[in-house]
Amino acid sequence: MEEVTFFSENKVKEKLQVHFDGLQNQQVLYGKKVEKIFKRKNCTYIFFTSDDSPYEETLYITLIDSKGEVIESVELSKPYSPGILKDLIIKNDQTIEFKFWGDSINNLIIADKKKVHISHAIPSNGLRYSNKLSPSYLTIKD
Repeated sequence: MEEVTFFSENKVKEKLQVHFDGLQNQQVLYGKKVEKIFKRKNCTYIFFTSDDSPYEETLYITLIDSKGEVIESVELSKPYSPGILKDLIIKNDQTIEFKFWGDSINNLIIADKKKVHISHAIPSNGLRYSNKLSPSYLTIKD
């Protein structure tokens, strides 16, 4: 996994429009600011975007395929809770470690095959998954 550092972003109402070489289509994503973009070995991309409001922040993590289509996403937010994305560490092509709420460590796990996660159906601890009842690639673990 490698970080994408050269990209353009434009704000379109409440969403972001992002484009860079290698991505066939411009992406319209939730958030107001691109925090990080990573390209995986299988040519999928992980976007970390935020609302850019550290006093009540929302972090969006979106998995994009090689054609530029959104596969799925996870939203991290808690009312009246500050959040700052920091200390991102690429563990391997399937795991990114990061901090968002204080010093608690979270791990984004990107599976090679979709899996059913019962925990995705019940929003807990500020996590909301786009694929609640269907199999998904993304999981956040403490």
